[in-house]
Amino acid sequence: MNLQKCPPEVWLLTLQCVCGVMNHTAEKSLGNRPPLQILEGYTINISVLLYFLFWDIVYVSREDDKE
Repeated sequence: MNLQKCPPEVWLLTLQCVCGVMNHTAEKSLGNRPPLQILEGYTINISVLLYFLFWDIVYVSREDDKE
């Protein structure tokens, strides 16, 4: 939280982010597989974790694409 300079009120959101990362991270006790892979039964896509850090600014277009 200090590195991203986010306010102290978002500690619960930070904790949820950490839990999400840990659920996508391989565990030795699970045979080097992530917990979500054990739960869901298929290989988990981690690309969403590689694009953004916690509390990054994300720009989103609000215009509807008619095509």
